[in-house]
Amino acid sequence: MGTIRSRIGIGAGLARTRGLAQDCQRRGVRRGLATRADRGGIERLEHFTANLRDCGRQPSQIPIVFQLNKRDCPNAVDVNELRKTFLWPGPSAFVESVAPEGHGVREAQDALLDLTPGEVPT
Repeated sequence: MGTIRSRIGIGAGLARTRGLAQDCQRRGVRRGLATRADRGGIERLEHFTANLRDCGRQPSQIPIVFQLNKRDCPNAVDVNELRKTFLWPGPSAFVESVAPEGHGVREAQDALLDLTPGEVPT
């Protein structure tokens, strides 16, 4: 239910990642991750978790923000259901978004920054 998308730096070392199938990208996530929670995301999240462990990192040490997209669609999955589906052992937050209106993108970045205090130089 969530896809992990494009690798865009959000401050120093914060990242959103695309296609976590590339093993080298797992090393790029140093301080936190923002990801869309939608179809296919559970498998990608499991792959990401396995990659972290392969690199000797604990998932509980990586904050994650789940961006709940398409909240404007009538058939959108219930937020509580998504929270139950996307469990994370470390710090996490859920942010609702509506892409055509631009709602939620900035909020997801802010939530990630809140989960990683002191990580971004001023």
